[in-house]
Amino acid sequence: MQTVVAAIIVKDGQVFCAKRPPEKVLGDLWEFPGGKVESGETLEEALHREIKEELGISIRIQESLMSLVHRYDTHEVQVHTYLCDWVDGELTLHVHTDSKWLSVSELETLDWVAADDPIINYLITSKTF
Repeated sequence: MQTVVAAIIVKDGQVFCAKRPPEKVLGDLWEFPGGKVESGETLEEALHREIKEELGISIRIQESLMSLVHRYDTHEVQVHTYLCDWVDGELTLHVHTDSKWLSVSELETLDWVAADDPIINYLITSKTF
């Protein structure tokens, strides 16, 4: 099982959404940015590194939101999600092909990777922000 982290980056009441490149596994689907935890990293260290690599920005982790396990046909992931603020840096898409800032109520309008569906449901029902 692969352990991954994901950032729910919030700015002005909107959530950052990123579209995966078509040539990648789960290509052209939307996701919360993040990635694999490397050996020796804490979850928080991995999240800071992944966001810097993928988006070129620094974040501040507010709190852990939820963790879940999702089984795809080809692999299984354990996802740890964190509510985050954008601290500094110029947002640049180094991995993703598109991005959007959406209100929580608009998140369901995108075609998401399946592992993010429970996170979206949580955000909608919890009214976290």
